Amino acid sequence: MLVSLIAAAGIMAMVIVPAEALQAEVDASIAAFAGERDEQGRWLVVRNGYHARGRC
Repeated sequence: MLVSLIAAAGIMAMVIVPAEALQAEVDASIAAFAGERDEQGRWLVVRNGYHARGRC
């Protein structure tokens, strides 16, 4: 039982940490282009939202 709990915790850490790192990279990329617009005044980079959890 203890081994299963330790393995599950390790798997969760491998999945959650990369997702947080990816989110930080996305946020930094969007921030780098904040305020940038094209010739028609449209934003060059926008965030379109998120999928509902568990759906792709």
